[in-house]
Amino acid sequence: MDIEYLIKALDSEHETKCPICGSEMLIAESDDGGIYWKCQQGDYSRNKNQPYPTDGILRCDKCNSPYVFSMINQPRWVCTANPKHYHQLKKNDLKLPKMAALLSPEEKMKVQKYFQQHTAENE
Repeated sequence: MDIEYLIKALDSEHETKCPICGSEMLIAESDDGGIYWKCQQGDYSRNKNQPYPTDGILRCDKCNSPYVFSMINQPRWVCTANPKHYHQLKKNDLKLPKMAALLSPEEKMKVQKYFQQHTAENE
């Protein structure tokens, strides 16, 4: 556990509030032993290294640049400063209006199909 990080984060009002629904963000332990934030209502989650979307925009956890949408084999956010930096798109990322606005209607349909197929495969 990164106690110094936790103390600093808990003093920050935006870190403890879900950017989608405003519910409390909880600290959880990941399978690999690190910690991450998850919304009490299940609307949002992020690892501790990922910047909080204070302006409603998800940013690269390596260089803090904004993302653009890309879909090769799966939907992902690709860093505008370095395309080698990317983050897999989560279904709930699109609940952030500014992130959803980055996709065209056709791209939104492709993402919906991807998540429908992915959910069906896991059932």
